[in-house]
Amino acid sequence: MAFYDDIDVHRRVVGDDVRTRAFFESITATVSPGDVVLDVGSGSGILSLFAAQAGASRVYAVDRAPAAAALARRLIADNSMQDRIQIIVGEAERVALPTRVNVLVSEWLGVYGVDENMLGSVLAARDRWLESDGTLIPGAVTAWLAPVSHPAGTEAAEWHTRRYDLDLAALAPFSLDEAVSLPPGTEPASLRAQPQAMWAVDPQTMSTVEATSPFLAELSFTLEGGDVNGLLAWFSASMPGAVDLSNAPGLPATHWGQFLFPLASVGEATAGDELLVTFECVPAGALGSHHRWSARTAEGNPEMHDTRRPRRAQWMPPWRVSYAGWTDSQERSVTQ
Repeated sequence: MAFYDDIDVHRRVVGDDVRTRAFFESITATVSPGDVVLDVGSGSGILSLFAAQAGASRVYAVDRAPAAAALARRLIADNSMQDRIQIIVGEAERVALPTRVNVLVSEWLGVYGVDENMLGSVLAARDRWLESDGTLIPGAVTAWLAPVSHPAGTEAAEWHTRRYDLDLAALAPFSLDEAVSLPPGTEPASLRAQPQAMWAVDPQTMSTVEATSPFLAELSFTLEGGDVNGLLAWFSASMPGAVDLSNAPGLPATHWGQFLFPLASVGEATAGDELLVTFECVPAGALGSHHRWSARTAEGNPEMHDTRRPRRAQWMPPWRVSYAGWTDSQERSVTQ
């Protein structure tokens, strides 16, 4: 859990005002005076502090990262809320609470919702501790996908051509089998078709088995432009009592940005062509997921990519992403 023990991670996400304000407004609207609240993956404790501010009589802040829990204790003490917020270091699936809770809050969202592979733990805690009429924050979350034309996709493909009659693919800042993080986000003008929902997750009703199984989408896009060199993914989340939260192209920037999944062989497709896409998110442990994607025109052969390819496994974990436009030192600071 070293990643979540890094204070820079918590400073970055708490400093994301779009993300943090959405949770603040939803918690403020949902938590009633006297409620008991469970915060799963509490990190810095910011959501627990919001719950106490809203009038919760007791907040259980659960996190498996010891240094993150220590940071939360400091912030809770600095805000004189230690009488109402209890830090519990451990796994949400196994910790014992003295009582059931009225509200379960957790910032389990990845770039397209489920890709941080945290939802299963949240739902296990829901089944054990949330009252039958309790509320989860966030609510339903939808994953979105659209074909895109972006410089990062062009760069990924160029390194896999034979420059100077040599194979220089090992120099690629990211390969065709990596997810590429776009921290600044993408403009809607880069999209080459109308976005489509891959799947919707309702944490109120979804089973833990579903949450820990692969997510699969098979989509057909009618292109509105050419030069397609990737697939762009993001999420939208309903926030009880508040406006939706999303990292979609064109909305205010968030720490999530979007993910680009490169494509190399469909660039000659033009407006009006049909693009057939398969996308799969496969759980891969405590820090994320594997990604598999393929695309083809109606007449073409499928182009297939998988972050589990052996060549990548020699260099980095399967869930590792690259950051377009960032320096190597910046990349290391947020991925190790």
